[in-house]
Parts: sequence; structure tokens; C-alpha cells
Amino acid sequence: MKTAERLAELVVGPGGANVQPGQFVEVSSDLGKEELTRAVARAAYRRGAKYVEAIYWDPHVKRARLAHAADDDTLEFVPAWLGKRVLELGAERAASILLSGPTEPGLFDDLDPLRVGLDRLPSLKEYLTVINERTINWAIIPGANERWARLVHPELPADEALPQLWEDVAFAAGSTRTTRRRPGRSGCEPCARSPRS
Repeated sequence: MKTAERLAELVVGPGGANVQPGQFVEVSSDLGKEELTRAVARAAYRRGAKYVEAIYWDPHVKRARLAHAADDDTLEFVPAWLGKRVLELGAERAASILLSGPTEPGLFDDLDPLRVGLDRLPSLKEYLTVINERTINWAIIPGANERWARLVHPELPADEALPQLWEDVAFAAGSTRTTRRRPGRSGCEPCARSPRS
């Protein structure tokens, strides 16, 4: 089984988002992480998910906003429907899986860091609400990709860097799972019980 498939099985299982039969599942990802995103979707459906939605963020679109928005005040604007969507996930007792890690290391390096800090997307305050209310199962996993691999393992040839990063990620995820789990609970406190149980 490929590393992406193994990691996907881990993140949808009891040590991760604990996807339940009939549950909606959101996979939040960046362009450049399609392989793992699709593996997570397959794994969620195998666990009985009713519907899996992949939400892709494009870091180049964010860069365009940061570089060219005429007014700094607009950089903090978040459309209301994005937050409402997250609250709806909570109302549906959905599972949310975030694939973290850079897809374009250094993409914002030449931009004003103060402007970069104003645009918090794709982070949304409503995620804190549904996590604190324990209305969603959630997990965050590293989304390994070629550019991140070259950043982490510059000493390796390009064709060896990504497989090594996948192994690093899989090892770390497996280690985290075994050290964080408590008997009868999933890997993180907000996921301790499935909202559907």
C-alpha cells in the first residue's frame, strides 16, 4: 500500500477524524496535494461516508490578493458564506480533515509581512466554534508534496526527496497516534467521541 493510502486510512480512522457511516466529510487542501486529498476521499468512503467534499485553496490566488489589493483593509475581509458553511458542517455533525504544509515554499517571501499577516484565509474563526462545541470530528495531517520535500531534504536527489518526506510523515503520524491515544478515545480531545455516537 502506498504511503498516501496508509496515511489516509490513519486520518479517517479512530486515531484521526474517526469518520462514521453516513457522515459528511470535508477535506481542506491546497492545490499541489491532490494525491493525498483523493486518497483521503477514498478512505472516507470506504469507512461509509455519505459525501466527501474537497475544498482546494490556491496559494497563487492568495498571493495575487496580497500583492495587488489596493486597500489593506480589504485583506481582512472574509465572505460570510465561508463561515456559515463551517457552522453548517457542525450542524450536520460532519468530519473535517485538513492537509497542512506548504505547497509553494517561499511564495510570499518578497511581500510585506504585515500585509501577509492581514489575510488569515483559509483559517476561519468558525472552526474554533465547531471544535469547541464538539460538533465535528476533525484531524490535521501533513500533506507531503514535491516542493515541500525539496525544502525538507535538499541533500537528496529530487526523485528521492518526496518518498523520504512521505516516510517521515508516515512515521510521525504513526508515532503521534500511539502516544496520543487514550483507551476508548480517538487521537485528539475534540474527537474523543463521534458526534453521531
